[in-house]
Amino acid sequence: GEIVAPRSYTTAYTRLEKVQPGPFDAIPGLITAVPLDICRDYYGVALDEDERQTFAYAAIELSGHLFGAPPIEPTPAGREDDAGAYLRAIVDRSIDRELAAPSGSGTIIARLARRPGCDKPTIRSILIGMIVGFVPTNTMAGGHILEMLLRKRPMLNAARFAAESGDDDRLRHCLFEALRYMPINLGPFRICSRDYTVAPETPRAAKLRKDTKVLAMTSSAMFDSRHVLQPFRFDPARPASNHMHFGFGMHWCAGVMVARAQITQTFKALLVARDKVERAPGRRGKLALWGLFPDHLHIA
Repeated sequence: GEIVAPRSYTTAYTRLEKVQPGPFDAIPGLITAVPLDICRDYYGVALDEDERQTFAYAAIELSGHLFGAPPIEPTPAGREDDAGAYLRAIVDRSIDRELAAPSGSGTIIARLARRPGCDKPTIRSILIGMIVGFVPTNTMAGGHILEMLLRKRPMLNAARFAAESGDDDRLRHCLFEALRYMPINLGPFRICSRDYTVAPETPRAAKLRKDTKVLAMTSSAMFDSRHVLQPFRFDPARPASNHMHFGFGMHWCAGVMVARAQITQTFKALLVARDKVERAPGRRGKLALWGLFPDHLHIA
């Protein structure tokens, strides 16, 4: 957070200051752009300007393959292999540059390269994992948050007040409370390892056979009135246990601190830099998707 937060705010604010008057496509221009800048400036990925969008799409393709809904039938390898090859080529190029001429910098690649026993395949694995778990997920989360802020004026007003007050904690709570209404996914897909009865000795008991495919709907759990007080009320003061964006226990997201810092500071810059944020008129003001991921959303 101490590294990612200031970088995210500065990067986002600088980008917004360069925006020309008129509708602005906030997904590639801000929501995805800041994570890509973090990959370049903090991770140490040697990412050229003309590679950025293809790099983002490749990471999104891999994210959808790894974390999306499982196919009903096995599918032949295709786009995910091409996406993987594209990411590997750029990451390998970045590692090779660092190994050939050590920069002594504080980037992730430079720090790993200095670590005894950390070879190129290990560095590559760590970097690709960090990229695929960061750029697509934060694009989806940031795009969904922006969509909800534009839909619900009270959410936008609450977030703006927190941003202008310099209350980063309050702003973070506002943003991720908004995300509860449009989460990044329905929940994780799993396969039963043995026969199991859900909610035994209750009227809703259900028997699941071994190898049954199931969906643990964390999106529904965040609106369960048995555990969430007034679940359909926007409440930035909710306890953290009401949010399941980052998993729980052994499934807790390893990148949670980076994700929170980047998203919070990106929206802080947007809300501080612009006196008014609203949808652009017409079709451009509607959220457009690339697969399941936000791709375009113009704001005025």
